[in-house]
Amino acid sequence: MKKIIPFSFVFFLVLSSFAQNGWRWQNPYPQGNGLNSIVMNGSVGWAVGTLGTVMHTINQGHDWEVVDIGTTETLNCIYMASVAEKGWIVGNNGLVYFTGNGGETWEKQNSGTNEILYSVSAIEGNCPWICGNDIILKTYDEGETWNKVSSIFHSRFYAIDHKDCSEVWIAGKDGLVINTTDAGVTWQSHATPTSRDLYSIDIVDNGDYRACGYAGTIIHSSDNGNTWIKENENSGYALKNIATKGIVGEAYAVGEDGIILKGLYSDPNWNLVESGTFCTLNDVCFQGLFHGVYVAGQYGIVLRKEDEAGAEFEIMNERCNYGMNAVAFANKNKGWAVGGRSIDLSGNSKGVVLQTTDGGETWETRQNLSKAMNAIDVIDESHVWAVGREGLILHTSNGGESWSVSPSPIDGTLMSVCFVDENNGWIVSMSNWGQMIHTQNGGLSWVQQANPTSNPLYDVFFINQNKGWAVGLDSTILRTTNGGQTWERVITNASEGYRFTSVFFIDEMKGWVVGIYGSILLTEDGGLTWQEINSGTSKTLNSVYFVDDKNGWITGAQGTILRSLDGGYTWINQYNPVATNTLTSIYFNDLLTGWFSGEGGSILRTDNGGFMHPPDTFWKDNLGLPINDNEETQSIIDVNVEGFAREGYYLTGVELYIDS
Repeated sequence: MKKIIPFSFVFFLVLSSFAQNGWRWQNPYPQGNGLNSIVMNGSVGWAVGTLGTVMHTINQGHDWEVVDIGTTETLNCIYMASVAEKGWIVGNNGLVYFTGNGGETWEKQNSGTNEILYSVSAIEGNCPWICGNDIILKTYDEGETWNKVSSIFHSRFYAIDHKDCSEVWIAGKDGLVINTTDAGVTWQSHATPTSRDLYSIDIVDNGDYRACGYAGTIIHSSDNGNTWIKENENSGYALKNIATKGIVGEAYAVGEDGIILKGLYSDPNWNLVESGTFCTLNDVCFQGLFHGVYVAGQYGIVLRKEDEAGAEFEIMNERCNYGMNAVAFANKNKGWAVGGRSIDLSGNSKGVVLQTTDGGETWETRQNLSKAMNAIDVIDESHVWAVGREGLILHTSNGGESWSVSPSPIDGTLMSVCFVDENNGWIVSMSNWGQMIHTQNGGLSWVQQANPTSNPLYDVFFINQNKGWAVGLDSTILRTTNGGQTWERVITNASEGYRFTSVFFIDEMKGWVVGIYGSILLTEDGGLTWQEINSGTSKTLNSVYFVDDKNGWITGAQGTILRSLDGGYTWINQYNPVATNTLTSIYFNDLLTGWFSGEGGSILRTDNGGFMHPPDTFWKDNLGLPINDNEETQSIIDVNVEGFAREGYYLTGVELYIDS
């Protein structure tokens, strides 16, 4: 008789919760998803963004916590009354959340639409209005019911602001500015000097109105919105939000590439302010009764500036302001990450080497460099190699206490480094027809090796001193059995033109290659032949890693993580709290403990293999039930998953091990 033993009966579930998933943010902290809206009332502030992100501070933004309100939809705008404890959040798919207790709890409301909702506004918690994709909503009962407001205008309404409960202004697509003075019974359209999309509108009590939008557009009215003039020369960068402090205060506009412009309420001249970042900035606000200015944007960045002479914007949340291109560890505690960031609009960059000794809970900058770093290889706790742009090769032999430059015979962009011991290592380049170099003396000297294809190369991997593989552009897979003295190109069935980005072998025979268009290839004969594997995605895959011949992970574009339990033959999407950032590298110390790195400084860690819930557990009626083999014969497993759907889960796979 066959015995069905759910030894590893794992429901792969996705849940809209930061607290329960298998991956957690280490950098930026507390999270690195984009923020679309921020509001500060004295010491208390809120910010919302992609993947249902809600952040809260009670000490002027010095510390932030992530609040789970029960959604993974993009949140576009938050309104919080300065005195009353009422607030609303709006987002994609018609999402509206309400709080009546200052954010202690949030209740989902029925908006009556599935359209994107971009903006919400109210007068100290009263007469709230919402605008979105060709829709305007208002409520008389704090959102118990939302009423659609009729308008002869049909457009994408990006921003809404109140003058009072009857007078409401909206800005939108193609330079649209409309208003009502009778709570939406009638609407007036206003001629504006632009056809650019307007993303923000700001009403000042003295009759000064401003709006900003695409291509650096700023328009201004000083007669209650009747006539509008241009103020800012088109900068080419979209301005996402504009705010003015009072009737005689400063004004700020923020936008793409870290742009912050500063002006005065009645002055048509705007000056560029140093932001310290090239992240897109999506919102700006003033601090209510205090004097600070706050900005929020891409990768979860929050900036603050004191409202005093000479003050500059500073980054408030813990972060390394670099894209992280690679991460690797010597053990569960000691590891390194490398990356780079742009320093100007001409493409020049800087690089960084980070080190942790507590498993990534804190990261210390070990090297600030004039060139971006692309890859890292950890031999042991003492010996680490890193490579980057313009032929830069770095090495430490004392665990990262100091780093030295290894002389490089090539000056291109180095993409990957692999050492099999302290002496023998290889580096490949995407520049100069895919150059390859090799050292046999720990980097004291390097010799070039011949690439038979002249295609750019993106990754190299050696399992020992003799056997290695390299991958690159135009579906290139190279193989050597003599340490790279000679390389041969392996012909695969993959479509020509693929860019393979990562290669990994668990032993001399079994390995994997990943690349663009969701491509995954697998070999079991040392790379002589390859079979294409269905990844279930068309997104670019950037890194592959296996801890044994069964368990592996892949990271890629738009927060993609794939997980395999059967040696790479089948893959499932693994939930993680990254919304859209490109994930560049993944590393596991063992079956449970791993890290991945990515765009926007992303570094995340898991202590359970990345699963939402630990293996050897199945979930029924929201209870985790351990699996025990009591030698009982079982023919039927009845699992009710309806509750998961209500809680935001969906079932992506079930695995059963069958023992006979």
